[in-house]
Amino acid sequence: MYFRICLFLISLIAFNVDADWYQNQFDVGVLTSQINVNHQLATSNQSNLGLTAKAIQLYDGWGFSIANTSLYTSVKSDKNHTFHNRNSAFQFKGFITDNTDILFGIQDSSELDTAAILSTHFLDKPKNQLIATAFNLKANLNLGNDQDYWYIKFALNNTHSESEDPLTDNIFSTIDNDSLDLSLGWKITEDSYLTSKLMQVEGSNTQEQGENSSSILSSFVGFRTRYLGSSSLSVDLGSSAVKGGQNTLSWIINHKTELTEYSSITLANGRRYSVSGDYRFNTELQTNTKLNFAIKPTNYLSLLFDVNYITGVIGGAIDSEKLSIKNAYNLAYSSNWSSNLYVQYDEYKDDRSIFDYEQTVVGISVSRDLI
Repeated sequence: MYFRICLFLISLIAFNVDADWYQNQFDVGVLTSQINVNHQLATSNQSNLGLTAKAIQLYDGWGFSIANTSLYTSVKSDKNHTFHNRNSAFQFKGFITDNTDILFGIQDSSELDTAAILSTHFLDKPKNQLIATAFNLKANLNLGNDQDYWYIKFALNNTHSESEDPLTDNIFSTIDNDSLDLSLGWKITEDSYLTSKLMQVEGSNTQEQGENSSSILSSFVGFRTRYLGSSSLSVDLGSSAVKGGQNTLSWIINHKTELTEYSSITLANGRRYSVSGDYRFNTELQTNTKLNFAIKPTNYLSLLFDVNYITGVIGGAIDSEKLSIKNAYNLAYSSNWSSNLYVQYDEYKDDRSIFDYEQTVVGISVSRDLI
């Protein structure tokens, strides 16, 4: 049994509920964090303190995982208040054969968002804080893998989310999304596959001022190949279409280069429609560019640098851009002890300056494996 006690100081509250399914595991931790947000409405400082727990139990042919985060949050802004964040998840996975598995998951969360500008586009004056609650159901089926002559990956998701004023308990937005992702691959050489992807999203958005619904179908064909050992390239081209409306050229491109045995760089770019959070605009055309650099110069030190840049056109009328830069350092100075330094900067801008904001996150963590 694997047991870990962690003390975290992390700027962004996030707890990975997805299991790795490699071994039995039981993690518990104490978490504290600080989030600072600046925008035209106000400057807010959010402090968090709480507990995390995660368990994975594997049996012959199946397994389950349970994860939970519970945080006490204090916010200093134009109006000071406190809140209890929670995030709970359960997953069941069945290992049907060596190359076939199925997964069912459920997740329930309620979290205070101090960078709520992006979630309140539809208001005449956006909120600088909101309580975001969400309930998610998912099912995944994987037939085959990268070593087989073919594979099929199927993913189904249903999410119900609500946005609530933390001071008045007034619910001003309800969003329901259903998504279906289907990926197919056929092996044509020892290291190459022909690929096909289908992504269907159905969304409905109900807000105080109005409501809308949208249906988006994105389809792609392409290839994926490996070269020079572990380097890889995948290119998928196709279209993204809004039911009864726009249709645009879309793509998903990923390139990973293994610079050395201990370092890699990944470049990715994609373009397709997504469901908008604003009832006045049912869709948003997004172009996403990512850069990731990872290096492990020694057995004890690893570094990660990540940049994510998104440009969007909301409802074909409003241009937007979002930049996120992350830096992480991990030092494992013994078999039981490790520490992490984490830095993040987020920036959002669009044609309406009242929605512009900046967010900075800085943190450090110390953890120990007791067994």
